[in-house]
Amino acid sequence: MSETPPPPPPPPPDAMPAGPGYANWFLRVVAYIIDILPLAVLNGIGWLVGAPETKTITTEAGFSVTTTSGLGIGYWLFWGLGVVWLVYNKGYLEGTRTQSIGKKALGMHTVGQLDGQPLGFGTAFGRLVLLYVDFLICYVGVLWPIWDKDRQCLLSDKITKAVVYKD
Repeated sequence: MSETPPPPPPPPPDAMPAGPGYANWFLRVVAYIIDILPLAVLNGIGWLVGAPETKTITTEAGFSVTTTSGLGIGYWLFWGLGVVWLVYNKGYLEGTRTQSIGKKALGMHTVGQLDGQPLGFGTAFGRLVLLYVDFLICYVGVLWPIWDKDRQCLLSDKITKAVVYKD
């Protein structure tokens, strides 16, 4: 009996090119901008409603005293609504349906790298928090997909094992 030799092993992961379906960095940035537009609008409305007031009073002795009030409750209410929107959009929608509003508009999906399944709310929320850590380290983390073979952000995608695909 003649035995056939086993097939050759696959090439090491470092030798594999980036997947053809990974979303590029520019599209991911545009999707993020679309995702935070409602937050920015709500913050703007909050600023108009609850902006600090500055008053200057001149005393009888001729001194000017300027006081500034803090941000009003209106600002914090709209800021809170904006945060709720962001968590809903990036945590719930992207975590359970694989697409935030921005990613849906541009035809992208965020899934688990190992199984291709939705991340779930908890992992997607953690990914959102880690995204802001990526911003805090001099934007290196959010620039990482430009040269990464899997187009992943440094912390938010690599720790949560998430990848973003373009349809």
